[in-house]
Amino acid sequence: MEQINEIASKLGMITIVINLVIAILQCFFGYKLLRFWTALVGFLIGFLLGFLITGAVAPSLSAYIPVLVGAAAGFVLSILAYKIYLAGVLVYCGIIAVSAVYSINFPEGQLMHFLKIVLMILAFLLAGVLAVKFARPCIIVISAVSGAGAAVGALITLSAKVSSDMNLQLVIFAAMAILGMVIQFLTTRKK
Repeated sequence: MEQINEIASKLGMITIVINLVIAILQCFFGYKLLRFWTALVGFLIGFLLGFLITGAVAPSLSAYIPVLVGAAAGFVLSILAYKIYLAGVLVYCGIIAVSAVYSINFPEGQLMHFLKIVLMILAFLLAGVLAVKFARPCIIVISAVSGAGAAVGALITLSAKVSSDMNLQLVIFAAMAILGMVIQFLTTRKK
């Protein structure tokens, strides 16, 4: 039992370190890596859908057929996701705006509920369209801030000093986010 706990602890630390590395990459190279991440997610979604649908429709097929269909679907979806990544930017930023409106406490009542829905739709459209229109700065800011936040989250888990000091967390977050934005703006060019 002790060995299992030790292995689980080591795997947990490895996962946290991997998360930290990905967060740092996102913070400093988010704009450059956007299409890669989009294609990777497209491949994973395509693979899972192809694999699961093939397995469900024809369960008597050999096990490698759903894997092949999944890989083909993943390949096609990754190329599609790479080409239309701005649609993902629209959806991502739109969802963030909807979440912000949803978190506001409106007074009770049918009219207020309707108003909240209308505001969420407008927020989605406005944020999504602005993000597509100004994709580069939006992606840079969002990736730098989210990467810095994820990095601080990983550091909180890895370091007792960081986890116990809220001021240190804020300083690391602000420094990483600002530095990430500056580096991304300097290393990418407008199209």
